[in-house]
Amino acid sequence: MSLTGVPLLVLLFLAAAAVPLGTLHPWFVRRTARRLGLVLAAQLTAVVAVAAVANYYGDFYPSWSDLFHAVHTDSAQTHSFGAATADHPSADLPRAGPGELPATQAATIAAALNPTDWSTRGQWPQRGAVVHLPTSADPNGPTQEVLAYLPPVWFSGAPGATALPMVEVLTGYPGTPDTEVHKLHAPDVLLAGIRSGSLHPMVLLMTRPVEPFPRDTECTDVPSGPGSFSFLADALPDSAARALHLQVTGMAAVGYSTGGYCSLKLAMLRPARFAGGASMSGYYAPDPGINSGDLFGGSTADKNANDLGWRLTHLPAPRAAILVVASREERFESGYQAAQHFLSLVRAPLAAQEILLDHGGHNFDTWAAEFPRIMPWLDGQLRHRPIQVGASPAPSPGGRS
Repeated sequence: MSLTGVPLLVLLFLAAAAVPLGTLHPWFVRRTARRLGLVLAAQLTAVVAVAAVANYYGDFYPSWSDLFHAVHTDSAQTHSFGAATADHPSADLPRAGPGELPATQAATIAAALNPTDWSTRGQWPQRGAVVHLPTSADPNGPTQEVLAYLPPVWFSGAPGATALPMVEVLTGYPGTPDTEVHKLHAPDVLLAGIRSGSLHPMVLLMTRPVEPFPRDTECTDVPSGPGSFSFLADALPDSAARALHLQVTGMAAVGYSTGGYCSLKLAMLRPARFAGGASMSGYYAPDPGINSGDLFGGSTADKNANDLGWRLTHLPAPRAAILVVASREERFESGYQAAQHFLSLVRAPLAAQEILLDHGGHNFDTWAAEFPRIMPWLDGQLRHRPIQVGASPAPSPGGRS
């Protein structure tokens, strides 16, 4: 019986109704303990039934094996679409200095940024640090919750130690950056790669794909409203570069669910800034919810401008690099069929790769298993070719310029 099938839902709801009815008949249950057991069983079946309905609609665990076993990526298949590689144009990247920062000053800066307990101050030169980086698109507006991972080299005081690439790691909605530390394990994956020599040092900016939270802006510049896309494309990296004294050598983005859509969008719409964008269980057009409001001011043109599939169908393909990670079991707008349709639209000069898993759902077990495979790809995109500073950023899609 399928975990996401209707028969299972019917069976669970029948059980949830039948067990409480049993408690009403003394001839069926003669002892208090047995009746109490039935009451507890009734509660359990009701909870399981509601959880099954949530799973049916959210596709969090699409199969029994995904629910009870860890996701394995060993058998994942890799496919390429469009151009073999992306030839990146010149980039207008944030710059804050010559890439040198004395070790004592680095430690002072990190201590002032309210470091988390991911590492102690004594461990910073070996493990790096996760610090808070309050940032806002509007100097007078609310701050967005951002966690920044600073690799060990940033604390070294060596020449060029702060000349580093930045990668935005974006949650789903509602999401919190803390989950990217403790469930996605993004800093741990990067640190392990740095120590093994399979990854180069980089700064991770972990945040939500909306600004300001809690409005679900879907990584969109809303007409006469918040500029969520511009915040992630411009304000956040510029602010991080200044606060962390970085000479940014490259930028990329990765995310899951809404963050996956946003990462692809940043790479495709701002290829002069973002060397690559990777999506885990992401979708390809805005998916407004009850907290979204009117994202496009009634404009079909603005809505289409934020639809990545529409852009590939009606506009020239961007000179960009993207990675789509999908599972054959996942359904709906972030699932397998949607991914295949989107990838079928890809054409040069856009370069797209797909990592396709046999099992996996819309959950952290799947994303945490996928993330270590994504980081080498991002690292490769950041080092694909030298980036020249000087180009002007492209206009934002719809809403704002």
